[in-house]
Amino acid sequence: MDRRSGPGVATPLELTSRYGDDPILGVRLGHPLADRGFEFLMRDILQAALAPEDATAWRRMLVEPPGPEALAAALAPYRETFRLDHPTHPALQVRPAPERLAEAAAKKPARKPASEAEEDGEEEEAGALPIAALLPDLPTGEAVKKDADFFIRRGSVTAIGAGPILPVLYAHMVLFPPGGGGYLGLPHGADSIKFQLIGRTLWETIWLNVLTRGAEGGGDAVWPARPDDPTAFPWLDPALPGMPLGRKEDGAARPMNRAALHPAHIPMPRRYLLAPPVQGRCDLTGREGPVFTGYSRWPKGLQYQPDGWWFPAMVRIEDAAKPDAPPQFLRARGPLRFDDWLESAMLKDEERAPDRKDRPQGKVRRLPPVLRQFKAGAAGAAELSDGGTRATALMEDGSVRVRVFAQYPFGKAVGGMSQRELPLWHLPAERQSWLGEVVSKDVGRVKEMAGALQISVRAAVTKGRRDGSAALADTLGDALLAAVDGQATEHAAALAALARDIADRAARQAAATESRTDLLKRTGRLALALFDEAFPVDPTGVTDKALTSDDRFSIPAERDRLLGRLGHILKSDD
Repeated sequence: MDRRSGPGVATPLELTSRYGDDPILGVRLGHPLADRGFEFLMRDILQAALAPEDATAWRRMLVEPPGPEALAAALAPYRETFRLDHPTHPALQVRPAPERLAEAAAKKPARKPASEAEEDGEEEEAGALPIAALLPDLPTGEAVKKDADFFIRRGSVTAIGAGPILPVLYAHMVLFPPGGGGYLGLPHGADSIKFQLIGRTLWETIWLNVLTRGAEGGGDAVWPARPDDPTAFPWLDPALPGMPLGRKEDGAARPMNRAALHPAHIPMPRRYLLAPPVQGRCDLTGREGPVFTGYSRWPKGLQYQPDGWWFPAMVRIEDAAKPDAPPQFLRARGPLRFDDWLESAMLKDEERAPDRKDRPQGKVRRLPPVLRQFKAGAAGAAELSDGGTRATALMEDGSVRVRVFAQYPFGKAVGGMSQRELPLWHLPAERQSWLGEVVSKDVGRVKEMAGALQISVRAAVTKGRRDGSAALADTLGDALLAAVDGQATEHAAALAALARDIADRAARQAAATESRTDLLKRTGRLALALFDEAFPVDPTGVTDKALTSDDRFSIPAERDRLLGRLGHILKSDD
């Protein structure tokens, strides 16, 4: 971990040690997935043990965290719950009954070669795997064959220490849950975009994302969550060890419905069991001590149903025209781009107007619960009676940020991980509403310019007798949005600063218009440049020899139409 004074080592129970003068700023476990896994796992543990009764209690805990002794006392009942090597219910694992292991060994078929399994879209059969398989790039199979390792250097991780192993297990199962071959994932998928509030210290980063007891799914739950409650900690279910281990056996999968689970439930979609630890050196942290070098796995297990599924960090997408349909989740198609996350990071719920018959239509984005709570005022430090300078600094100097991250695919393999951050202020309701509306409109205008480019490219390709109009149009539209990504994000940050600093709406709007005009002019120029590069012209006509004389002037005319469309978007009414 990093303290204000420099790097060091601490245990989770020392999360708030020396908080007043030398707080822990962040965790450093040697891999980005382990870092995020720790932050979210610790969030879940605090959610179970210390869920605040209301927004006032939440705010108080944010600026006045419990000391190490109080934190240790609150978490002491959960010590056995999170024991990695428990003889019957190791944390986030399943220890199958001996008779089930014997049955599985007797029925075990010949294993498919790894290459054949991957070509069939399946993972390898149950069995022992190296510990590095918990990280995004399996050091076997297709990743090796195609030299596609991304996150880790092949062969560099052979042991993971007892400190980071539970965060790694959590990240693998919950944040980035893979699926396929009978190994279960979660309804939000591995490529869903996660939103996380970030503070100046590790405590703030974790607690900012803890929900009050009345938040989504709270209901009549027992708080704190009982340490022996399998609806909160599923590995405690005494029936799990007796479930069949074969992929096609009856009872190998058990449906899990979110409504029947505790709000602090920690999902466990896969049946894994770590091999016994040995003494060694952790390849992530460099620390000497107990390390894990492998684990066993079995297909099926707990099968989480999409109906009613929610997760504190996810944008849920609901189809207003199909209220009974399972929700979907905002996903990454590649490296994160402003149009994937910016509106949500600005605390904007995307609403769709009803149609002429007053029936809802289209899909609606719902903010993640943690962002919705912040927007609703749970972070209103001004309401603290004696929060002092710590509360004031937390909410006024832009030290709260939104972190957005996602693992995105490249075909069937993991393509990479993308992460973005943006400052966030807790604004009065009118200014917050204004900010969300302006950002949403401006993102829409930039996307309209990309759409205008796509329309002109399709028309130019068609008139030029070329194939592949859709592919080229989509490629150039994506290239335009990627090219203005940085400026669009800077524009949003500038709008947030205006909302914070300018009380007068008219003055605020004038400053926003100036920034927006700069953004749209740059986007328009880039759109024309991309069109000209794809369809170069000269004074005598089009340089593409494939065009006939009848088509000679169609490309310049289409460029003029594109210029007109871009100008119309630029001058559109605010």
